[in-house]
Amino acid sequence: MKSWFVTIRLFPIFVVAAFLATQVLPSLALANSPSSSTPAASPTVMGTATVAGIDIVVTKKPGGKILRATTGENGTFSVRVEGPANYQITAIGVKTLKPGTSVTLSYSVRLLSVTPASGTTRESAPVSKVAVVSASGGLDFLGDIQVNESSILIGHLAVGPRR
Repeated sequence: MKSWFVTIRLFPIFVVAAFLATQVLPSLALANSPSSSTPAASPTVMGTATVAGIDIVVTKKPGGKILRATTGENGTFSVRVEGPANYQITAIGVKTLKPGTSVTLSYSVRLLSVTPASGTTRESAPVSKVAVVSASGGLDFLGDIQVNESSILIGHLAVGPRR
């Protein structure tokens, strides 16, 4: 009778352990496989996973004023920019991604001024650009961002091309 009682009490633990083993063991086998050219944790395997902890550099043109931000856990960042001016976005120190990995930057510009009649803020339509991680761990997103007045540049980085 005592063994039946122990079996009933331990059964949920065995079920959880079996579930975890089916979730964890296949990824460990893939990561440790000598025939696998891409580790299980590689961003290229994860598709469009977000990119967290990347240093973003926004450079004012002309003038060269540099603004910095770091992507959050979900790959987003924001920078206050003073207009009117053109800005260039780059990312530096991308150590979590392999060189050659495509990264998509999606951004919009939210004007800081409020229209008196409606009391709402104005935001530009979202724009997407793709860059490839260089051997030095940098991302150069080609093209300038034109800002006509003081604004907030809101962006998001994701691995892979935009779908």
